[in-house]
Formats: sequence, structure tokens, C-alpha cells
Amino acid sequence: MPHRTVSASAGSTDRPSVTVIIPTVGRLSLLPEALWSVRQQTVPVSQLLVIVDNTDPSVQAQVSALGEGIAGFACYTLPEGRGVSAARNLGLEHATGEFLVFLDDDDLLHPEMVERALQLFDDEPGLGAAVGRYQVLFTPSTLEEYPAVFPFNYRQAATDPLHHVDKTNLAPAHVLATAPTTAFLRYLIPVNSCLVKRTAIGALRFPLELVQGEDTYFWVRLAAQGCTFRMSAAMFAFVRRHGGNTTRSASVYTRDIQACYRALQADAPITAAADRFLIQLKLAYFDWKTRGPTALSRHLGLLRHPELLRREVMLFARTTLRDRRQLLRYYFSA
Repeated sequence: MPHRTVSASAGSTDRPSVTVIIPTVGRLSLLPEALWSVRQQTVPVSQLLVIVDNTDPSVQAQVSALGEGIAGFACYTLPEGRGVSAARNLGLEHATGEFLVFLDDDDLLHPEMVERALQLFDDEPGLGAAVGRYQVLFTPSTLEEYPAVFPFNYRQAATDPLHHVDKTNLAPAHVLATAPTTAFLRYLIPVNSCLVKRTAIGALRFPLELVQGEDTYFWVRLAAQGCTFRMSAAMFAFVRRHGGNTTRSASVYTRDIQACYRALQADAPITAAADRFLIQLKLAYFDWKTRGPTALSRHLGLLRHPELLRREVMLFARTTLRDRRQLLRYYFSA
């Protein structure tokens, strides 16, 4: 059984209960800021679960100590290093909130994230998940101590040009509402920018076999089982770029992400022809990146869908041009 430490309960109120689940490998320089961003919520969360995926007893003790005095805090430790999916799944087993947020230990929530997300559920009671905008934060990995970047820039998050620099690839609201599978396949939607109703998840869990794209797989499967999504124009979350990101190596990411799309191709009940084609196109692209031009011969079937192929090429060209324009505006406006 996983080790557990618990702080005092947050108490009962009339507001909806919210659980935040944070998996951590023990990034003790970053985790305190993630916890701080949860404690700053204008609508307090009722439960904060930290799942430690690290068998070092000293790390476990330090993480548990960070939660002392935080109402509703509980810390669980996986019996062995098993990955972020296993950590989130363990959090799901112990979550008591009506709504859930999955927050990575190096990312942050906007202080009004929960309040803004719950407003969408007030407006549409049958909603399954609320999704918000996000900003990218850049933290130099050479620093011995990470600066408290969050307090001084979140108020300018809506206008700060830095959120354009990292190709944020924001999902259009109408696509997320009408074609959520397409949105999660095509656009970058960070896991911590979503607040989801626990009943919408049901028995679904994160895939243990994936080391990249486990969140994309989870959201696509959630959409396939009928969960409805709505996009808020408000800022919900902050994604940190630093030297310890799992996506820091493009070659490793390209190699590992293919398993996600193969799993979706095999397991997910994706009915739209355009979505199935997009998955195949992504696999062809990643295959070419890792194996070279000869790999394309195994994907000649894509040519049987010229209209879909033309559409994807045009969308890619428009997105690339937009990103380049944003970068030029940023660098030449300084």
C-alpha cells in the first residue's frame, strides 16, 4: 500500500468541492510554488493531493513537510517509481472532490482558476470540463534557486508578449466545444488548464504504458465517452519551460510520442474521418523524423485522401506563418 500523510480537513461549505492532484518526482525547488498557487485560489480547494513518485525517504519526508498546515492536504507515495500516469491514477482513487484539477509539480494555477472554471459550470450545469487559456513561463535551469516568477507577472498575463514565443498553439473555443477530439489532437491544451467533473471521468484512467502524450490520450478518450468541454477566454494556468521538462529533447519526444498516437489509433473510438487521418498523418511525420525518407513509403495510403491532406498542409502553413509573425513582432517591438 502507498505511504500516506494527511493534514487537517478543509471543512465543509456550500461551495462545490475541488480536488487538486499533483504528481511529483521530488522537484523541491519548484513544488512549493505549485502548492502556493493552489493556496492562493480565490475559491479555496477542499482537497490537495500530492503523489510522490520517488522512493527516496528523505524526498518523501520533505514533500510531506511542505503540506504541514495546509487544510485538506494529503501526501501519498507510490511503492516504486512508476511514472506520472500511475501517480495521477492514485490521486483519482483518493479524490473526494466533485471537480478535479491535474497540476504538474513545475506548473502553476492562476489564482482565479477555480473561480473562473466553476463559473462555466454555473452557466452550463451539464458541462463535463472547463478549459482556460495559459501562459508560458521561462525559468533558466542554471539557477540554483528558482525565482518566484508567479507573483509579479500573472496580473499582466493577458498582454505579456512572452506567451507567444513558445508556439502556444491555443485551441479555438468553437473547435473545443464542437469537436473536442480534434482540439486535443491538433492544439496544445495543458493538463493543468482544465477543471473536470469527476463523474465525467468515471472509470477512465491515465495510460500506464505511455511516457509522452498520456494527457492527450486521456482527454481524447474522455471526449470519446461523451464529455463536453467549454473554453474560457480567461487565464487558467501557467506552464513552465525549464531544463527539467520531459519534452526538453525534441528527438526523445519525437521517438516517445508515437506510442500515444498508436494507442489512440488502436484503442480510442474515434469516428471522424478527419481525426483518424490526422492521427495517421502525425504518425507518418514522426516516423519520417526518426527513420528518414524511406519511412514515408509505409504511409502512401495518405495520398488516397487528397482533400484531407491539402487541408492539413494549409492549416500547418497558416499556423507556422502566424507563429513567425508573432516572434518577429515580439523581437522587433523591444
